[in-house]
Parts: sequence; structure tokens; C-alpha cells
Amino acid sequence: MLPTKGAGIVLRLFNPTHGAKIDPEIDVPGSDITHVTTLASTDGKVQTGAPSAGFAYHVKHISKFLIEGAYERDPAHAETGLTQSLDWFVYKKISQLSWDGHELSEGGVAQPGSVMVCVAITPKDTEDYSKWYDEEHQGMITKVPGWIKSERYELAKAYGSQVGAAPFLAVHFYDEKNGLGGPEWRASVETIWSKKIRENVVVPHYRRVWKVVEQKAV
Repeated sequence: MLPTKGAGIVLRLFNPTHGAKIDPEIDVPGSDITHVTTLASTDGKVQTGAPSAGFAYHVKHISKFLIEGAYERDPAHAETGLTQSLDWFVYKKISQLSWDGHELSEGGVAQPGSVMVCVAITPKDTEDYSKWYDEEHQGMITKVPGWIKSERYELAKAYGSQVGAAPFLAVHFYDEKNGLGGPEWRASVETIWSKKIRENVVVPHYRRVWKVVEQKAV
């Protein structure tokens, strides 16, 4: 059963039409947004039609984004000509770990230029995936230079073209200068268990890399 309440993250991703400016503010009463992160794609997947920009909303109540009509009221959806595509991903938080132990809700923000990596996965064995992430992968990711924090989520609902969105999402924040692609990062993805997880999936995992343009505490 998909989650329907609790804290989480909402990814609002889009391809804006030329010259269009998308407002980060959205009207979802009672959602208690704590942080808004403005994102710009840096991974080249835009060439294949993937969203080039977006906003990530850390929220206290994902249920408000699941109410009928919430997506349709998004100005980027309701006003024609603003975007070529608009997708919402609503995820409930499973876990979080940061280098200083502080939650985002305590007021900390990621600096402009920071990197946000999102890895969406559809494992065949959910229990083994969760065990791998908690017991091996998360600890190894913390050793990557520049690592700031990691969050893991479970899908509640997807809107737009993403009807087949992956049920699990890992989000990792890094400093602008970081060790992504370096030996510590490679070690975290090249273990026997990691390879088993990547192979034992319904569809291949999907990775996006975003630059944090700005992050604001609300």
C-alpha cells in the first residue's frame, strides 16, 4: 500500500518553454513546506527529454499534495505556454542521515552550487534493498569527500508523464567540490552487494544530478 501521510519531499520538475519563468511558490494549504530548493540539471539527460529544471519541497505533510486537484492547480500546469512538461513526484521520508546530525527542519540549508543526486530504483526484493542501503551503502556514501546528507524516500504518488515512477528514491547532497566519481564513491557502488541490487531490479535504476541554484528555509 502506498503511503498517504507523513513528512517527505515533493519534486516539481519541468522543461520550461523558452523565456518562461516558473514561480517556486505553489498553493498547497496545510502542507507545511520547510525548505524550497531550486534545481538545474547538470547530467545531460535533458537531451533525452528529461526535465531540465525544477524545485524540491521538503514538507511536513505529503497528504496535502495527494488531494484531488492539487496538481491541476499548479500555475505551471494551469497556465498554458509556461512548460513543455510538468511532473510531480510525492515521496514519504523513510530515513535521513547528515554529517552533523542536523535535520533540514532545524534551519540548515544547502549552499548555491551544491550538488543533489537523486537515484530512483524499483527493486525486485524490497527487503534486501532496504537492508543493503541501511547496512552497507549509506555508511560508504558518507565517506565520499564533500558529502553533506542523504535521505531515502518511498513513492506516494506521481503526476504528469511519470506514471511509472520508481517506488524508492535516494537523495544525496554534496558540496560543490566533492568526490563524486572518485575512489570512495566507486567503492560504494562496486561492492558485490551493490552490484546484486542493481541487477535485481524490475527496470534499471534512474540517476539524476542537479545543481542547487538556491535553497531557502520557509
